[in-house]
Amino acid sequence: MNSSIVMQVNAILDSGRSKGKGKGKGTYTPNCGSSGKGKGNIKPAPLSKGKGKGYSYPPSEPCPISRSPSPSPTLQTKAPSIKTTFSPTTGASNAPSSSPIMSPSSHPSRFHTIAPTQSLSAIPTAAPSLLPTKSSSPTSSLTSAPTVSPQPTAYDCESSAGRSRDIQLIFGNLIETLYPDTPQSEAFDWISNTDTSTACDGPYTMVERYLLAVFYYTTGGDEWTDTSGWLQTATHCANGWTGVTCNSDGKVDQINLQGKNLSGVLPDELSLLADLRNIRLYNNNLIGPIPTNIYQLQNLNFLDLEMNQLTGELFVPELFQATTLTKFRMSNNQFTGSIKPAIEQLSNLRELWFAKNMITGSLPEEITSLIAMERFIGYSNEITGEVPNDIGFMTELEYIDISVTNITGSLPASIGDLEKLQILILQSMSLSGELPATMSKLTNLEQFLADNNDFDGPIPDFSDLKELDTLVLRGNSLSGSVSDIGPSLIFIDVRENSFSGTIPSSIFSHNNSTLTTVYMSNNTFSGNIPPSYAKVRTLKDLWLANNLLTGTIPDIEEGDLPQITEMLFDENRLSGSVPEGICNHIADIPDQFFSLHADCSPRPGTDVPNNPCDCCTDCSVGKDNSVASIFKRHRK
Repeated sequence: MNSSIVMQVNAILDSGRSKGKGKGKGTYTPNCGSSGKGKGNIKPAPLSKGKGKGYSYPPSEPCPISRSPSPSPTLQTKAPSIKTTFSPTTGASNAPSSSPIMSPSSHPSRFHTIAPTQSLSAIPTAAPSLLPTKSSSPTSSLTSAPTVSPQPTAYDCESSAGRSRDIQLIFGNLIETLYPDTPQSEAFDWISNTDTSTACDGPYTMVERYLLAVFYYTTGGDEWTDTSGWLQTATHCANGWTGVTCNSDGKVDQINLQGKNLSGVLPDELSLLADLRNIRLYNNNLIGPIPTNIYQLQNLNFLDLEMNQLTGELFVPELFQATTLTKFRMSNNQFTGSIKPAIEQLSNLRELWFAKNMITGSLPEEITSLIAMERFIGYSNEITGEVPNDIGFMTELEYIDISVTNITGSLPASIGDLEKLQILILQSMSLSGELPATMSKLTNLEQFLADNNDFDGPIPDFSDLKELDTLVLRGNSLSGSVSDIGPSLIFIDVRENSFSGTIPSSIFSHNNSTLTTVYMSNNTFSGNIPPSYAKVRTLKDLWLANNLLTGTIPDIEEGDLPQITEMLFDENRLSGSVPEGICNHIADIPDQFFSLHADCSPRPGTDVPNNPCDCCTDCSVGKDNSVASIFKRHRK
């Protein structure tokens, strides 16, 4: 967009504020004095020095009603109204297509002047910053207010002429920077000719409505799935523009438009909503980079732009100045770049989500200084390097997911210091070595998923992890026995390892009201199948294929396994027929049950099967028992 527009709106937001001393809140009266002591809003009248910290104004007189047209130009003579239309583009559409001027023009009318003028000035003569600063003592002269000779004529907020004069005063320094057929010109056309707000509502209200209108037109507002209240005459705070929330001062502090079909780019003007704290725009169709001036918002707390099509470098230097940020959610976009060591400056950050982007580089050790971090989600990126050795310093962490990355090396022993950790997801990486024995201290751990890595050796003792409901270690080189787990276990998948010993009976008996899935195929488990499996009323899948199990298949009684759908006993050393009770149960639930595998075909060189079966869906002796093949056979 034209950078001068932002500069001019920035000036509008703070125009007329004078440094002084005073207490309390002043009131705004268009072209009149202000009553009260202290902090006022945009003030076109001459200001006086106060007696306390803040912004003070002279005592006001009742605002007289204008009986004749204002001698100053009206909005229509200053900037003719042009009704423009909006059509989304693939890039920013905030400037004309014919080589727009991207910086302030040298023409005198485009600049603010510091020297006093000899006639009534309709705009502030300085360019104050977005946020005013307070002086410890009164200034000797007014430095950020209009320099006017006569007292401005009072406006009548009930008349169109008065409203036009107010618009000229509030937006005068913006008008000449507008180009036709841009979201900015459409927004100004709306504020001038359609909106009914007046300066009596407070000039900042009109400015906020203009900025929100720019946001609306820039993001394809006419195509949103819900535009309730937007660009209506209702006050955007009190009567509600959907997704807009204001604070107790009546300033916009939240924009929450999730899944509303927003498109186009984010406008720079968003950063001029000075009280904005939370921006939640996930699950839309936004494109382009994040305007870096958003990070200048002094109270930015929550920025959620997940599930869009945003591009550009994510971890830009400006981001690290947003030290008030607590939640930064950017997953499911097309961001690039790497995480810089300067991320340590975001000391208040509690959530960092950047999954499913194209982030490269390693995790800097400085990231472990973010001791307020609770959720770190960066899966499906191109991150390399190793897990930071001092990750244990991040003691507030509850959720870690860095799956499907190129991170290598071992899991640091300090992981055991994360006593609040509930979710640890390390799937499809290149991690190796033994799982740290310190993991037995993670007593709040609920889910541990580390499948498809190169871990080896025994697994830690998980018997004290009473909250553990999901354990997925498939596709590693782990060995030894599986410890007792319970009483919250729901899902266990330890397929394709080298586990040995017996299957713990407690896996079933300790979790007989929670356990749904047991995948233990393709290991070297031996001994008998625990009869306690039959009493798990929640059990749906039991995969014990391709082990060294012996003995017979335990029978079930009427009422056992009411939710069962799959039972895989094939490719073992079991003997005896498949029990009649299992076959009877299957016959009673034909729409629910679909897979029963056993060694019910004769082995080569014999006519006698190991496990004769009248109800099996597959007799698997000599068949391909790879996971892909098993799934294919199951779903036939």
